[in-house]
Amino acid sequence: MNPRRGMSLLEVSVTITISTALLYGAVLLFASFQRIDRTARMRVEGAREVMRLAEQFRSDVYAAHRVEQNEGGEETAAEGPIITLDIGGMRRVEYRVAVDHQLARTVSVAEQISERDSYGVGPETVFSIDVVQQPAQFVTLILSMSPDTDAQTNVPRTERRITALVGRDHRYEQDSQEQNP
Repeated sequence: MNPRRGMSLLEVSVTITISTALLYGAVLLFASFQRIDRTARMRVEGAREVMRLAEQFRSDVYAAHRVEQNEGGEETAAEGPIITLDIGGMRRVEYRVAVDHQLARTVSVAEQISERDSYGVGPETVFSIDVVQQPAQFVTLILSMSPDTDAQTNVPRTERRITALVGRDHRYEQDSQEQNP
């Protein structure tokens, strides 16, 4: 009789197998949490970008005196819809769908570009612009967003509408009077 007893090969292999399975499960759980965190961050970032776009778009439309909508032409067909807002004082704001699925905003003063901005809401976002002439003129920017292509859920496309009334914002009236005394 040997009082000193060790572990058999079978016991060691079972212990290693169970440890490996637990470690593999922990790694899968960690990767899943990282994917969920990344998706949540992307959604929050997209929502922030939509809010920033909505605020700027409404401000531009409210300040506009006239709205021009271009729905065709070979030049704009690849880039999507285009809208030009005449703000006065030789200021024009143009919204155009860029090739990289972003909405580009360009401000021109006297035909010189003074400001550019872009809004990246998501790679699967489709932008469209609708100008409605009723008793008042409304401009609606429609963002049609599809869910992540990585997700294997049947989540339908969501649609967000940003509507603004074309009006006169008196901030730019002084600028035009100063330029044309």
